Amino acid sequence: MVGIIVIFINLGHYIRNFDLYGTPIATASEELRYTNEIFTTSVLVSNILRNIGLHLGTPIGIINAISNKIINLFHLVLSVDISDPRTTYTGKFGIPGGLSTLGINATENNTSNTLHLVLIVFSVIACFIQRQGRKKRYIISYIAAIISIVILFCFLLKWQWWNSRLHLPIFLLFSAVVGIVLSQIKLRQVANVIAVVLIITSLPWALSGRERPVVGANGIFNTSRTEQYFNSRSRIKSGYLGAIDVFKSSQCTDIGLYLGDNDWEYPLWILLQEQTDSPVRIKHINVKNISASKSELSSNSQFIPCAIFSTKPEPDQTNQAEEITYQNRSYTQAWSKDKVKIFLSQKKS
Repeated sequence: MVGIIVIFINLGHYIRNFDLYGTPIATASEELRYTNEIFTTSVLVSNILRNIGLHLGTPIGIINAISNKIINLFHLVLSVDISDPRTTYTGKFGIPGGLSTLGINATENNTSNTLHLVLIVFSVIACFIQRQGRKKRYIISYIAAIISIVILFCFLLKWQWWNSRLHLPIFLLFSAVVGIVLSQIKLRQVANVIAVVLIITSLPWALSGRERPVVGANGIFNTSRTEQYFNSRSRIKSGYLGAIDVFKSSQCTDIGLYLGDNDWEYPLWILLQEQTDSPVRIKHINVKNISASKSELSSNSQFIPCAIFSTKPEPDQTNQAEEITYQNRSYTQAWSKDKVKIFLSQKKS
């Protein structure tokens, strides 16, 4: 029943992906980016250790440094490069949080679930040690199923800094095991104390998160909505807000987007709608991936922007030439700030 609900919720995405890519889950190019390129026992152990390491981050830097050192030593024994690009999506391995400082790693992107991990490990061990737990075959089967998911996850997917977000469903599945173990403790106060400790220790992350803090001078109640859009990407704020002013002054409401793989467009949609009385049309242009076929549809092919918002990186020669061509029209760079560039349509003489 749960599986049917999950499929139903995601059905729209599956249909869209199948229509475009011929597969409901992912494109072949994405599979190559996120899946491991080598499959060995050593790599599997490496990924298990590194994914566990994502949940060993604490507010105490020296503890993080020790955990980091231990995992590095294990990799020396395994003769595996801890940051092998064939098994690492990007960057180098590390334990979330500072290695020599004090303070919480209050970012939603890679915050550790250290206490939850410890609680899960003790609960699983308790289920196997206690005779009552071993007698309940459904509990053992349930634990085995979750562990199989963990192994499959580590076997298939590259390690990345943000994997802790993908671990959330696994932690939720394990919460049932923790609940069973806590319910069997004779001293009810023990379970209550554990619950209180988890609640109290979660408060710094819940109330003082880097992206959306609830309290403090930069809290969500003391900061404008526009400022909050850029909490996690403050470096691009001036460029985006400046671009909005350019569009407003030029009275342009048909805007083409020429963006990189991971560039932000959401603030543009919101801020442009807020600062103009006319309907705003925004569409991606010069798309190079497989979804470019959709740009050939009549509704898209007839779109002629009066300006182009570009954040393409410098290696892109089109952007370096300070001119973009779209639908046989030339757009010349008229404004730039940071990595944001605005190209305006050139009127034919």
